[in-house]
Amino acid sequence: MGYSDLCMLLTKLKESSPGPSGNAVNNIARFITLLLVFIFVLALTYWTTRFVAKTQKGRVKGVNLELIETLPLANGKFLQLVRTGGKYVVLACGKDEVNLITELESSEVEPAGEADRSFSAVLRSLRERAAGDGEKKEE
Repeated sequence: MGYSDLCMLLTKLKESSPGPSGNAVNNIARFITLLLVFIFVLALTYWTTRFVAKTQKGRVKGVNLELIETLPLANGKFLQLVRTGGKYVVLACGKDEVNLITELESSEVEPAGEADRSFSAVLRSLRERAAGDGEKKEE
């Protein structure tokens, strides 16, 4: 195929293509179709996410276990206060492990909203607890 054949082919393609007004209408129709498909996919994703969240929420809810509070310590490390029946336990949760820190009685846990959230108060209570645990072990 030579240069002249290529020029003739391009000329035929130009003659057979629709005019500029046909292209504009075609482009607008494609854009609207693409926009509708995009909106449909977004809506489908939204409803699927809501459905999965509702089913997972139903599975996670337990009668005897309740997560009361979570305190992030570092990236991927948390302290969690969990109610198990009538007891409360403090767990250290890491990336690959969960360790029991201590058990608390219900009288030791302050209701939500009434707790002193300052760092110094938390540190003071941990020091007191550590001192109390040290004395119990010596006895």
